[in-house]
Amino acid sequence: MRWNTIKYVDDLKLLPKNYLNKRYSKKILVSSTKHCSINQVFLMYFDFEDQMFHFPSYSPNFSDVKLKPIEEINKWVELPKEPRMKKPCC
Repeated sequence: MRWNTIKYVDDLKLLPKNYLNKRYSKKILVSSTKHCSINQVFLMYFDFEDQMFHFPSYSPNFSDVKLKPIEEINKWVELPKEPRMKKPCC
């Protein structure tokens, strides 16, 4: 799994598009190497209109958290096609 870096606004054009709604990217894994931001991996999508990353809506009670590209998120990777499972040892 190779991470893609976001250094410039134009790098956001490389995000995979959502087939059902072109306004959004597909759900992707995002993270950051910046000390002032999150360093964990999160599932998010990018809204091309408001230019922010959003968490998917899991329930009506879940408040939306927006994160700025480049400042708060500077790397992403597509979701794996299959879950990685350990092989049985025996």
